[in-house]
Amino acid sequence: MSIRDEIIAACVAALVGDIKGETETPASTPPTRPDPRINKPVIVRANKAGVYVGRLIGFDGGKDCPILDVGSRQIHYWARGGSVASLAEHGLQGDGHRVTGPATGEAWFGPGAEVVQIVQIKDEATYQTFLDAAVWHGE
Repeated sequence: MSIRDEIIAACVAALVGDIKGETETPASTPPTRPDPRINKPVIVRANKAGVYVGRLIGFDGGKDCPILDVGSRQIHYWARGGSVASLAEHGLQGDGHRVTGPATGEAWFGPGAEVVQIVQIKDEATYQTFLDAAVWHGE
């Protein structure tokens, strides 16, 4: 068998394997699955954009570019709770927070925002503490 015939035989074998579904996915390609945080309330922390709370509706161009639904709010300061993970677990507690009013459009985070954390909020009651926070106007 010539080299040409061997190449043709290998190509045919690969094609038949694809048709039968016998071709393996390369080990370097992880399986994709839907993100369980979609349509759930989350807190997004980005190095260059700040901290936002809202309902995650998708991603633009990858897992580092989240999109929050209309009504998301930016959190400039929180009085208690320490970390973003703690905020997601316990919500806003006490007074003295600095939270902007609800956004009138979706909040899109591009690659330049440097998203470093997306944490799902514990439950709807915890999420409500962010929605109920007094609007801070920057004074």
